[in-house]
Amino acid sequence: MNSYQKYIENLEQEEWFKAVAQKKQEQIYYLQRKLKAKGIQYNSRKKTVNPTSAFTNDKHVQRLLQEHNYNVQTIIV
Repeated sequence: MNSYQKYIENLEQEEWFKAVAQKKQEQIYYLQRKLKAKGIQYNSRKKTVNPTSAFTNDKHVQRLLQEHNYNVQTIIV
């Protein structure tokens, strides 16, 4: 493999990683919009979600917890 082919291969790999990172970020934004619509508090900088006990098993909260490494701190009312 010559240096030009290696260069092109590295560019393709870089673009793929950027696309994956962008898709993951778009998923996080989508889940945060859903939480906001339901009135569930979250802090994106600290990566925490503060649902009441009724919303702890919500599918959007669980996806943030499992796929995006958010912490869940249940609020007891």
